[in-house]
Amino acid sequence: MTAEPTQPTPCRPPQEAPGEDFRTTRWTQVSRAKADSPEGRRALAELCDAYYEPVAAFLRCELRDADAARELTHDFFANMLAGGAIARAGQERGRFRSFLLGAVKHFLSHHREAARRLKRGAGVENISLNDTDAGEAHSVPDISVLSPEASPGLCISQMQKV
Repeated sequence: MTAEPTQPTPCRPPQEAPGEDFRTTRWTQVSRAKADSPEGRRALAELCDAYYEPVAAFLRCELRDADAARELTHDFFANMLAGGAIARAGQERGRFRSFLLGAVKHFLSHHREAARRLKRGAGVENISLNDTDAGEAHSVPDISVLSPEASPGLCISQMQKV
């Protein structure tokens, strides 16, 4: 019995590489976006619109939560627009995409640091043990004027409050 050689299956055409649809940045648009004028604000809006989805995709990969990524993307662009971070971008420093990626990573690092800070008790008022002006709510009464029988109970109740 002779076996005929099987024909190789035709290869599929290669799919577009990831990021193939990523537009290259026009530095003239970035320089216009730095200006404080109607044309500059329009150029900045176009840049934010063009880079919103890539930033959101990066944050989705980092956070593994689509809703949190959308919120952080909004926060990132609001922070970037309010702080004027676009002014630090320059053609001599490299690609705009690299600048934006660095800015997003920096923003994400600050966000994670703030989240860790909240876990460690941020927002809780610290009271110095050496501060004599801490206020009446935190003061311990003078127990030398009380009888020895009343002192232990008072000390325990004061320790529970602190």
